[in-house]
Amino acid sequence: MEQHGKRKLKILLLWLGFFFGMLILAVLYRHGGNINGKDHPILIAALLPLFTGFAVVFYVVLWELFVEFKWKLLVILLLIPFPALFYLTVYAVFLVKLVRDSIYVFRFNK
Repeated sequence: MEQHGKRKLKILLLWLGFFFGMLILAVLYRHGGNINGKDHPILIAALLPLFTGFAVVFYVVLWELFVEFKWKLLVILLLIPFPALFYLTVYAVFLVKLVRDSIYVFRFNK
């Protein structure tokens, strides 16, 4: 029972870190990002759901197809020259695993 409480706390802290990370990203974008000399603070809010959707689709299509670790590692290594796809993969793996753990811990393990 004590182990389950620690797992719940870990999941909650990961979600908190994820949301604070998104908040920090939005603040950094607001203060540092402009396109053609104009600020576009709403752009990050508009693109984040789209980015999340692409990340989850990318995870399901690519990551679930390769079961063995060596193939997953090969995919990650091949994506390093393409930073956007590399970060998309890391983001998707983190987000989907966090959601899966959250569902398991809070719904099925009471």
